[in-house]
Amino acid sequence: FKGGHGYSTAYGGVLAVDWFGAILSSIFSFVFGLFVLRSFVFVFVGGLLFLIPWFWFTKRDLWYVAYAVILNICFILALVPDIQQGMELQKQRDRKPTLREDMQGNPMGKGLLKMADKMNLNIFD
Repeated sequence: FKGGHGYSTAYGGVLAVDWFGAILSSIFSFVFGLFVLRSFVFVFVGGLLFLIPWFWFTKRDLWYVAYAVILNICFILALVPDIQQGMELQKQRDRKPTLREDMQGNPMGKGLLKMADKMNLNIFD
């Protein structure tokens, strides 16, 4: 059981519940995480976090909101080992990692960097 910690499974469930919300929240978290917060970690978890207010404002049903909250709790619990590893690495450094360094620690981030480098885009530096 190594891999994305249920990321595809979580989004698969959300796509079945609200496909538009799943796509919109993931796009918004990508843009917000990379270009506003400059945090690849937020890109990874932000889409699921944005589903909580999305379901609240669009569905107005507590069951949908509860689904999003439980989904986020399960996903974050699956990330605990990675969070601990990241905190240990942070202790070893005397500075905050750059966005590029942050992305190199994740397979999805490595793929984005590889594409950006092939297109000579310096947006992650």
